[in-house]
Amino acid sequence: MYRYYAIIYTMRNTEMPPLWYAAHAMDLAGGEVVYTEAADEPTETASTIKSPIGVLALYQAMSDWGSEWQQTTLTVRDEQVPRRASTLFGRGPDLQAVAPHIQRVHKGWSAPFGDLLWLNIARSDAAATNVLIEYLGGKERINQQLGSVGLEATELLVDMVDVVPPHDTDLSPRIGVTTMRALAEYYAGLETMLHREVGRAATDHYLSLLRQTKRARLLATDKVDLPGWIEFANKTGSIFDEVEGGPKRAVIADSGLLSMRTAEDTRKLAVAATLHAVRPDLAGINNEFRKLNQVSMGIG
Repeated sequence: MYRYYAIIYTMRNTEMPPLWYAAHAMDLAGGEVVYTEAADEPTETASTIKSPIGVLALYQAMSDWGSEWQQTTLTVRDEQVPRRASTLFGRGPDLQAVAPHIQRVHKGWSAPFGDLLWLNIARSDAAATNVLIEYLGGKERINQQLGSVGLEATELLVDMVDVVPPHDTDLSPRIGVTTMRALAEYYAGLETMLHREVGRAATDHYLSLLRQTKRARLLATDKVDLPGWIEFANKTGSIFDEVEGGPKRAVIADSGLLSMRTAEDTRKLAVAATLHAVRPDLAGINNEFRKLNQVSMGIG
């Protein structure tokens, strides 16, 4: 029997339950909800919102540039490179190693759109995301379009991703707001929606980017040897910060598609989950979540 969803096992088998968690999992074959917990509660998107931003940018790029969408370049300006959020821009050797077609220019970088899309998804690079947000016309225009990809309950709150702790004790969402049901339903319809809008080749390309995600927390991790019949196409997100004058917060989120293959059949799920914790030791929280990851991958 399948353990449908890693977070179920995690929550039932740990001595360190988080402050709050939410999750939603759907079987794609018939739309059955196989697990749900606080799935309609608004919560921080963290970097999971980079997936729909990427989809909207892909739509726009193919409309603007047609078959040249991957090669057409955009400029990453120095001021779009965040101070705190993770980015490879400004780290010359690291950036060139993974994206050699990106070139330094006056007060910025010249980057092919295809590389920016890959960095936004697979490496969760905040500078790449900032360029895509600007390319799409900013947060207001993106929020007007999120409903077109099935995310009416989702809102982007920033024009530039730069995770800096606020100067108050507010622990409310800062990058974006969504629900776990909305994210799971978005992934449930993602392949069909992409195929309809951009065709098979671009659809396969986008899903391949999701399969390359490096910042895996809940659904997958490079610290665990997964059975070969489990495949993930997911986008993760995390925020670890200290609110001035208040507690320290950890938010970890993950969402995407999970395929489990056996000799008898292939089971496909759309899943989304988030963990929130307020603890005095963020490094300790990170270590604990890594331990939970080891437990959560007990899919049998």
